[in-house]
Amino acid sequence: MLANPDRFLIFSDGSVAILEVKTTDWRLADQWDEREGEAPVHHILQLMHRLAVTGLDRGHLVCLVGGNDLRMVEVHRDNQVIAEMVDGEQARWDRICSGDAPPTDETTSTTEALIARYRHPEDTTIEFPADVALVRTRRTPFRSGSTI
Repeated sequence: MLANPDRFLIFSDGSVAILEVKTTDWRLADQWDEREGEAPVHHILQLMHRLAVTGLDRGHLVCLVGGNDLRMVEVHRDNQVIAEMVDGEQARWDRICSGDAPPTDETTSTTEALIARYRHPEDTTIEFPADVALVRTRRTPFRSGSTI
């Protein structure tokens, strides 16, 4: 496994922690609660991965909310979460190495990505305005001077 922490913090007692720096819109401010130690789960999982790789016991997520509100949440290593993540990451890597496509989910973004990647021109429906004359499909190549 690899990780690329934003920074490492070295404290006066000699302990070391990871620093991950984020920014977010003010409308998402409620996802960052310093008093409760809450941050978006995807950021916590990212930090857990970095803790797993580095072997460190804690990290700090710092987020600038709305461009002027700094929030900081301390996250401690959770070996159970890390073990589940490592198992999932290994399973995903094994599928990649074997050439198996990972299972898809039913999110809108996944659906849109699959459609964009695997859309075939013949699957496209084009709606013509009512005032456009219908054109008969020709199976023979169009020749210069001929009409449809």
